[in-house]
Amino acid sequence: MAFEFLKPVLTPNALATVQANPVLLAYLLGWLFAIIFVGLLAWYISFVTGQAYKKPAKKPDPKKAGAAPAKGSGPSGAQKLKSFLKI
Repeated sequence: MAFEFLKPVLTPNALATVQANPVLLAYLLGWLFAIIFVGLLAWYISFVTGQAYKKPAKKPDPKKAGAAPAKGSGPSGAQKLKSFLKI
């Protein structure tokens, strides 16, 4: 009989129903593919429109071009005071 390949996944009652009225299986598969297609279409539209409105890449600020200096690498407090007071 037809649809015997569905025996491992369907109960005997469901298999008898599909064999008696195969249009039900066609409707099920048709709606399943339609829902998957609409979902993929919605994802594709959101993906494409998301790329169009992507934020531009930030250009590096020349003032902040270098990395932060290591702690203690700058002038000490006494040196800053001397330069301020010009001693």
